[in-house]
Amino acid sequence: GAVKAVFEVADWNEGSDIDSSLNPGTEEQTDDRNAALKANMFTPFNVKEMNLTTKQIVSFYDRLTVSAADCPITTYFAHNNLKTAGLTANGAVMTDNEGNRYRLPTAGEQNLLLPMKGALSEAGSGTNHWGVYYPFWNDNPSTNVPEGPSESFVIFSEASTEGWIETIYLKNGADGFPDKTTNAGETDGEYVVSGRSWMKKGTKTGQITHPETGLYYNTAPVYGLRFQGTSQYAAYRWENCGIAGNPQERYFSIKLKSLGKEDVVTTIDDVSQEAFWADGFIEFMLPATGYSYAGSDAVFGRETDGLFWSSSYERNGSAHFIGFDCSRANVGNIPETVSLPLRLVRVKE
Repeated sequence: GAVKAVFEVADWNEGSDIDSSLNPGTEEQTDDRNAALKANMFTPFNVKEMNLTTKQIVSFYDRLTVSAADCPITTYFAHNNLKTAGLTANGAVMTDNEGNRYRLPTAGEQNLLLPMKGALSEAGSGTNHWGVYYPFWNDNPSTNVPEGPSESFVIFSEASTEGWIETIYLKNGADGFPDKTTNAGETDGEYVVSGRSWMKKGTKTGQITHPETGLYYNTAPVYGLRFQGTSQYAAYRWENCGIAGNPQERYFSIKLKSLGKEDVVTTIDDVSQEAFWADGFIEFMLPATGYSYAGSDAVFGRETDGLFWSSSYERNGSAHFIGFDCSRANVGNIPETVSLPLRLVRVKE
């Protein structure tokens, strides 16, 4: 049916009890800053039913769910089929029953929620640890073994107080690839957002048992400061959670709190205190609905993996997605023949 209350700002958490030293400004100022974040373009829930031919969204989900009964194969879409329907092109829109308009996010817009997956880089001289530029929380040595038992992933900025310069490209070119040339000197605009960023992993909160392999993964929140010096400067908190406390049905929580462009006081240590997240944040929740392959009605990774298409291409035959699993979350790319659920952005009138 038609989507109504889903698109009210239901993800806001308001309050005024937070320590002012961790959250400068009034509650009203915090809300105003949060409202200005570009990430607000994302819808709160996935597409439930859509007609590709008419580009009509029949319904959205109104709650978090990953079950096979609630999320049948008809709720997964191959990127090449979206392309054939014209939905990956610049300006392509879908409408719901009330005439509201939506589109696929670009990879750069997905980066408003998560950093881009970066190349591995050595985190420190003489160590066996390797840095990653995206939230990574699993520190179980039996499952965190990228190159062998003596090595493990760690978050890059934990090895450096300097963080790194993070640059995202919000629009696609006519070819469907991220546009890295238009307004190349821009750092805080419609095409480019670029600023200094930091990340830090918190303490262990739980453990996931993979339902297919029986392997164990440790969970912990990961905190971030992203795009310092821009209008998008915000604190982030990422965590892999169980739906309604069910450890086997997972979703990914993404919390944001705008800090304001002029903030030069807040540190990554400040935002890694749980008191900072008592209220005043926006939250997006991505369900672990899994993925499917071309020609198959089987869904893989249900309850552990969540992947959602963008409109952007990485290379011919490969498109960007935003996703998470038991160890990490990132914006990556996979073959466009894979079928994924859709998390859209709203188109301004």
